[in-house]
Amino acid sequence: MRSFFPEIYNEDRMYLLNASGLSRVTMTGRAIQDSYDPFDDPTRAGAEEFGEVIAGGLYYLSLTGALPREANQDYWRAYKAARDKALVHVLARTRESPKPPSEKQKISDAIYAARQSLAGITPELCAAYVVEWHRDQVRWQLHLRMFPTGLSIREALAALGLTGITPGPRY
Repeated sequence: MRSFFPEIYNEDRMYLLNASGLSRVTMTGRAIQDSYDPFDDPTRAGAEEFGEVIAGGLYYLSLTGALPREANQDYWRAYKAARDKALVHVLARTRESPKPPSEKQKISDAIYAARQSLAGITPELCAAYVVEWHRDQVRWQLHLRMFPTGLSIREALAALGLTGITPGPRY
């Protein structure tokens, strides 16, 4: 395993990023997401906004050919402004939508929560997060190099000091 899942919303997207940009991936099998209402809880949009900004900003940066380490405070300032503009656009489109008023209100509430959270996310915080995330990736690689390979699940758990844990079924 070359990376880890950081404790942030969009951790799956972050897993696919590294110091060089997007990792190459392949697909096997099929995954289907259960239906859910993304606007059911407007506070969710606010809580997830930081992960939306970081992952979205780094993905956009990688599409331009730049590296994650190039995401400095100026980049994050511009990205935040673009994200807010996009949220305002969605809010305007929601108001014009033929959806029932209750649906439009739920969507609007979620967008307001996201914008409120976005306002508190500083370019300095974003730049610092990317630096620390990269350091964590380096530390993880060092940890993996020191960990013995070829262990069974039980042996790996014991090596980590996780005795008394029974491995689950193998998929």
